[in-house]
Amino acid sequence: MGRYRKVDPRIWNDGKFAILSDNGKLVFFLLLTHPHMTALGAMRGSLPGLAAEINWQSEAFVKAFREASQKGMVRHDVRANFLWLPNFLKYNRPESPNVIKAWVNSYDLLPECDLKDELFQHLKAFAEGLPKAFTKAFLEAFGKNFPIQEQEQEQNESIVDSQGESDDTLLNFESLWKNYPNKDGKKEALKYFKADIKQGVPVTDIKQAQDNYLAHLKANPWKQPKTGKVWFNNWRDWLNWQEPEKPKGNVTSESDEDVYYDAAGRRLSLK
Repeated sequence: MGRYRKVDPRIWNDGKFAILSDNGKLVFFLLLTHPHMTALGAMRGSLPGLAAEINWQSEAFVKAFREASQKGMVRHDVRANFLWLPNFLKYNRPESPNVIKAWVNSYDLLPECDLKDELFQHLKAFAEGLPKAFTKAFLEAFGKNFPIQEQEQEQNESIVDSQGESDDTLLNFESLWKNYPNKDGKKEALKYFKADIKQGVPVTDIKQAQDNYLAHLKANPWKQPKTGKVWFNNWRDWLNWQEPEKPKGNVTSESDEDVYYDAAGRRLSLK
């Protein structure tokens, strides 16, 4: 874990930060300077646990946390206890290629979830924007476990069968893949798709699930799409999905990602 963090004084000029409440600012600074925060800007942690560290009630902490979360300043997977500050690297850039090589150790310690996959793509893009020595260090550190070049080629090439001709299954997959927004993990997604078709799953069911999911993302633009390999393995969750009606008036509905629980598994009231 990094011993030192950089806090740009211009944070006080930042529009999102400026409109946080005092509690919201304190929670954000707690995350930014937390001893468990890695050099990647991500860490494992639960909101009730963080609240206990500073002797706060869980409800008060969650309320303050949501201020930053709803502004995109922090990303959170409740079930995986995964926390991520997307702009962390912007102000805590790696000082040498060796620092990037050490990233893989921090990455391995983070819990598996969709946000971890998004973090990897973020790290990759960030490293590619640095001098070549940094990019090389990233590929050396992550290359064995993450076939970056293969993923990029898969996204740009049409998949064909062993005879070099596209069959109906592959064409149907390509049609679905073309419409899916997060094109990470095409090889795995195709594997799941083929298995479903082999078991007699109608392509129309997968298409309906995709339409429902895309409509859900449109209704909730703050959400990030799941990686392709994750969605095609869990598309059934969206087959019969119906978007909840938002309450009228000034009440804001809670999404699944905005529901929090204490250490005993009790749902926290944020009213």
